[in-house]
Amino acid sequence: MDPSFDVYLSGNLLAGFERDGVTAGICQLFSVEHASAEKLLDGLPHRIKSDCDKATALKYRESLSKVGAEVSIVRHGSPPPDPTLTTNPLGEHGATAPSSAPAPVGAPAPTPAVFGAAAGDAPSADSTTASESMTALSIAPVGALMSEDIEPAPNTAVTLPAFDVAPAGEVIPTLPNQASPVQVNIEHLHLLDE
Repeated sequence: MDPSFDVYLSGNLLAGFERDGVTAGICQLFSVEHASAEKLLDGLPHRIKSDCDKATALKYRESLSKVGAEVSIVRHGSPPPDPTLTTNPLGEHGATAPSSAPAPVGAPAPTPAVFGAAAGDAPSADSTTASESMTALSIAPVGALMSEDIEPAPNTAVTLPAFDVAPAGEVIPTLPNQASPVQVNIEHLHLLDE
């Protein structure tokens, strides 16, 4: 069974688009009033299509991206996407950078996650933060080996039975069919006169 997806409008604009143009595009796509389209661009995710197949989800994303709205696609039943990170399970475009929305006034500054540390532990001098570790990652080209340490499989000899190949056009003998034919009695059937 193919997975189903939910399509969310992230509430943000794509780079290079103006709010008025995106609002007008959403009004035209969904046949909604201007005020309703404005509510969809409040910076919070809004589900606009639920339980759809991959092709439908991609059509929604394509249409909304053309008018400048940022779209997230998640598996059906998953929680809505985090407003600061757009992820996509369909494998296209990957993740985007967190939004540049300012933090609320008085909110504590976020601290970077430390690998190998328990919650509440103070980071040590030799610990690696998530952002430091992520800068060292890269993507291998298509077809590249994921590890250079892979040993080739041992070359083992395979023994095959002594089959022969018949020449082209040869009649291949088959086993005789020993089943007796079924005798069907249709004497009780008759045609009706109209």
